[in-house]
Amino acid sequence: MASNGVMPRSDRPEHGLLEPALEPAGVTVRGGLPAPVVLAVALVLSVAADWVDLRLFGDVGALLSTGFIVGCVAAIVVVRPRGVLLVMLSTPLVLVAAVVIGVLAFTPGHSTAGMVMAVAQPLILHFPVLAGATALVLLVGGARLVLLRRAAGAQRSGPIVR
Repeated sequence: MASNGVMPRSDRPEHGLLEPALEPAGVTVRGGLPAPVVLAVALVLSVAADWVDLRLFGDVGALLSTGFIVGCVAAIVVVRPRGVLLVMLSTPLVLVAAVVIGVLAFTPGHSTAGMVMAVAQPLILHFPVLAGATALVLLVGGARLVLLRRAAGAQRSGPIVR
């Protein structure tokens, strides 16, 4: 074990633990899905909601907002601890990608200027949803990081001996 209390990578079993800088000696964190997987699931859920919105209502609306929020909150809850920061920072990109994919794939041909407007309008209209979902994901992710640090500190300190 190094003097900073972090086990070298070669001394740890491989089962989805935190990065060496985030994993104090003796703290094992299991479970969770990789960040790219949860982001892909959030994107697919958002694009599917976008498609349903376009088919049922002819416009991007509340279903996309709901799918985006549910997908991003689920992503931050089930991601591995080492992927929390990536998911927190990638949340706005999920909505942008979902709108672009949905508009380009599911709407009939437009001119270049028409496509730009078709993509820009839903992004502008969904900005409050984007900001709110990002804030929610930042809060949940920050809480997960704080709880992880507290658990690591409690396991590292052990019982008090006098």
